Amino acid sequence: MMPRMRSLLRLAPLALFALPFFACSSNKNYDERKAAAAADPDYVPPFDASKYPTAAEFDPACKAACIGSCKPDPGSKPVDMAAAEKGYQFAWAWDLAGEGKAWSTYTYDDNTTDFVCPFRTGSTTGYGRGAWEPIPDMVPAGQGPALAERFHGGPFTEYGGGIGMSFRTISNNATQRAANPSIQLLEQTPSMEFPDPTSGAYDVSSWEGIAIWVRRGPDGQPTMRVALTERNSAEDLNSQALADTMATGVVEGKYCKRWRVCGCSGTTPCTLAPGTTDNFRCYDPAIEQPTLTDILADPIKYPSCMTTRCNEANSSTAVADPTFFGKSCSDAVTSEGHSQKYCYNPGTDPTPPSKRERCNNPFSRGITVTMDWQLIKVPFSELRQADESLVANEMDLHSVKQLAMTFTGGWIDFWVANIGFYRKLPQ
Repeated sequence: MMPRMRSLLRLAPLALFALPFFACSSNKNYDERKAAAAADPDYVPPFDASKYPTAAEFDPACKAACIGSCKPDPGSKPVDMAAAEKGYQFAWAWDLAGEGKAWSTYTYDDNTTDFVCPFRTGSTTGYGRGAWEPIPDMVPAGQGPALAERFHGGPFTEYGGGIGMSFRTISNNATQRAANPSIQLLEQTPSMEFPDPTSGAYDVSSWEGIAIWVRRGPDGQPTMRVALTERNSAEDLNSQALADTMATGVVEGKYCKRWRVCGCSGTTPCTLAPGTTDNFRCYDPAIEQPTLTDILADPIKYPSCMTTRCNEANSSTAVADPTFFGKSCSDAVTSEGHSQKYCYNPGTDPTPPSKRERCNNPFSRGITVTMDWQLIKVPFSELRQADESLVANEMDLHSVKQLAMTFTGGWIDFWVANIGFYRKLPQ
């Protein structure tokens, strides 16, 4: 995902407290929206906590802010969860009843929204705010689940965003594994092709599909997609960078092809940052002349390009990516006739892949989310890849990497109590 790690969206651990049903003020909560957006999530390194409110200071304003037309949320009709789950077994990805965290959750978005809750804390490993494993909110008593993650905000004006769970992150954290017995169901059956725990691939072929407990608020969009990535679609399982971390069974480009664009969008030139000899960024010096501090402070406004981009670490392994490291930033025309600058050496490296050949095209299906809690079960047989990348002959449930939920542009107000896998119990 998912893309720029803004969470990898703007997620962060939250304090637990009961949510009221929000009513709109006479100005439709614009003041509250403004307060919710007051903490700029696009802060820069080095992180200066004094410039940003804490989660405890920010969350009340963010949660009280309305979206869309500010319709008050009537809540869900009471739902009999036991009846909905009767006859099925589940392997849930989150352990909300234990330490109260959504294990390995990350989010991403198109960077166009006014605000998104939950609030993110300062990252200890990246340039942005962290977004791993948010603590859930309490659901009003008697409606259904006791706890749920609420993803709330907008408006997104481009592609939207998503929420994902990486099995690799779970598999490499012993504390999380011990605290989340549901994931043990996955860990008992690691992928035979990618058996090393660092690959984070698991065999879920004994399950029937994806299950999700979900509802939405009245102004939130009604559609999301549930998705999974596996050996035929996950970039990580096709990356030599992963093999360099001692994982086994990884062959570069085995099922789909990886690529890295190193040019700038539109007509923006790639410019050498002032005072450097090897730091190239996308901006036009004829229009603005930012300082090096300005540039380093805002990697979203001034994205890297040329060899700087090629030499950046792999986002999943945090090490130099041998597929692109040390490569030139060269023009290429892909097989469908599109031209762009890519990290590759002409004459020695293969031509960069066309869109239909690229990784990161998950198997997914759209679901309709109502204002009442519902258990939605999506059979694996109904998941399909989008017809814009290399479409696999089949989905490989023996090597599954991630679960994800995605949404399009607009406002979001999703409440997700849990997501995972399901199967029928023997009769």
